[in-house]
Amino acid sequence: MKIAQGFSQASTFDSAIKYSELAIALAKKIGLKKAQAAALNILAISYWYTDNYPLALARQMDALKIWEETGNKRGRAICYGNIGLINYDRGNYPEALKNYLIALRLNEEMGNKELLGITYTNIG
Repeated sequence: MKIAQGFSQASTFDSAIKYSELAIALAKKIGLKKAQAAALNILAISYWYTDNYPLALARQMDALKIWEETGNKRGRAICYGNIGLINYDRGNYPEALKNYLIALRLNEEMGNKELLGITYTNIG
């Protein structure tokens, strides 16, 4: 997963997609839900950066489902923020705002100032 993340950060998205998919398959095989959701998030971001919004949204929703199943509020907040960004880039501003506000509420509940700042920036 760290390899996929490195490729994503280096804007080498084809490699990030490849290694994210490998990480997802491995995490799923050995039952590591957190790793699976994190790899799905990297995959979604890679698709988003390549303007493949349908796949970005689908993979982000897959990650969100896992975070909901595991009760991971931080993971959910990040997913909702990313879903907002994807919808914003698609021009679906009401849906973007809806997701930003969900992320905002979750970040407020956690008292996560870093994610609160990011979310307020996205809303603004």
